[in-house]
Amino acid sequence: MAREIKFRGKRIDNGEWVYGGYFKDGDAHLIVTGEGTKLRAIPVKMVTQYIGLNDKNNKEIYESDIVKVTWANKMKSINYIVKYAEDCAYYMLKCVIDEFEDEFELDTFCGYDISQLEVLGNIYENPKLLNV
Repeated sequence: MAREIKFRGKRIDNGEWVYGGYFKDGDAHLIVTGEGTKLRAIPVKMVTQYIGLNDKNNKEIYESDIVKVTWANKMKSINYIVKYAEDCAYYMLKCVIDEFEDEFELDTFCGYDISQLEVLGNIYENPKLLNV
C-alpha cells in the first residue's frame, strides 16, 4: 500500500494552514489545492510533509509536529518532534531535555505502538510544548 503524499504550509497572506500538493517555483513555495480546472497555487511558508500515519485521535501526523509519547507503564510521557532524517531517509522522533537527547526511527519505535502517539501541536505555533 502506497503512502499518501500530502503537504501543509502556512499561508503567507493570512497565516492559516493549507493542505495539498507541493510545488516550488523559483524561491516561491506553493501548496496546490483543488481538482481539475479549479486548481489553486497558494504561496506558503514552513512547508511540512504528512508522514503517512495518524495519531490515536486519527489526526494526521506531519513533520515538525510535537507528539506526546506515553510509555507503557503510563507513569511518564515525553514530548517529541517528528523529524525527517535525510541521511537515512526515514522519519524519527527526537527529544532534547536539558542535556539529554533521545531519538529513534519512527517505523521501529522500539516496539512501541505508534498508534498511541498524540499530536499536541507543532514547533511553529507551540514551541513551549517542548519544554514540558
